[in-house]
Amino acid sequence: MKSGIYISLFLLFCAYWLTTIFFVAPSNPLNISADNGREIFNTHFFQRWSFFAPPPTYNQRVYIVFKNKSTKSKDVFEAIAPIVNAKHDHAPFNEYHQKMDYILASSLINIEGNVKLLHDVFASKSMESILKEKDTSVKERIVYDIEKTSDFKTLIKYARKIAEENRIDKDDVSCQIIITKVYIPQFVDRKLQKGKEEIAFSSHPLNL
Repeated sequence: MKSGIYISLFLLFCAYWLTTIFFVAPSNPLNISADNGREIFNTHFFQRWSFFAPPPTYNQRVYIVFKNKSTKSKDVFEAIAPIVNAKHDHAPFNEYHQKMDYILASSLINIEGNVKLLHDVFASKSMESILKEKDTSVKERIVYDIEKTSDFKTLIKYARKIAEENRIDKDDVSCQIIITKVYIPQFVDRKLQKGKEEIAFSSHPLNL
């Protein structure tokens, strides 16, 4: 009886670590194709293996742009800073904001990794010629593929939440997700210059 329990625990332990290694490994065609499994893993078991990694050189920003279909006016919301500020303001009773920060951070990490992987795949000469025949650029194909991932859909769900909170009629607007990098100045230049901001990913205007 005890041996059966030990074997079951050992198999469960092995399955957990094999799954963890599979999903935290650098982005590749296998773990990208397991999109639904990664979404479940990130929700319940997400890990960021960065203990020995060098410090980041940039911070990410997520801009959610609502454009009215009739008037063409725009409302722009930045998604990350309000969550981080709320997490600090509500500490130690900030479980909700910690979860939101955790979910968005994991989605951004995966999107960034997928953009790099897809760029390497589509930048090959054979793929470029195929895309050229279809009258599609590498950048356009990357955007199209990222928009189909569960991580991007997580950002869209959050955009719907922001629209509801700000009483924006989802049927009247299109929504565009823009992810940027704000580079961190070196310590000696911290008071002399602001971090340069550049667009890392920009989606199509989409219906909510």
